[in-house]
Amino acid sequence: MKNNGYVLVYTDGACENNGKASAKAGLGVWFGENRPLNLSKPVKGKATNNAGKIQACIWAGKIAKQNSKDTFFYHIRITSINKLKIHTDSQFTINSTTKWIHNWKKNNWKLAGGKSDVKNKEDFKELDKLCQTIDIK
Repeated sequence: MKNNGYVLVYTDGACENNGKASAKAGLGVWFGENRPLNLSKPVKGKATNNAGKIQACIWAGKIAKQNSKDTFFYHIRITSINKLKIHTDSQFTINSTTKWIHNWKKNNWKLAGGKSDVKNKEDFKELDKLCQTIDIK
């Protein structure tokens, strides 16, 4: 699906037993019904709800970057993805990538007080790098 030249994608992450040692988390990326680019997989690293939501956005960006030229998948033409609009229900992820990340980078990936590291720092670094290579909003 396209909207003003942007390919629409829907992402989510979920975690069972969030915050506990027994936590298990997964993520999903949905480009549309029966699209070969759709993806679901377990969360890498510490299993949390936020990690799942952030990593889902990362995977959406990775998929877009890998498909930046028209390709074919099992004889199905996949339109190139040069502009990506990610839909997420995570206000934390939205705020992190549109408001806070600029200061985090200036503060060497520390929170405003300068003492604590940004949680999910490596995931945010990866997402930020993807945002530099493809038009993501």
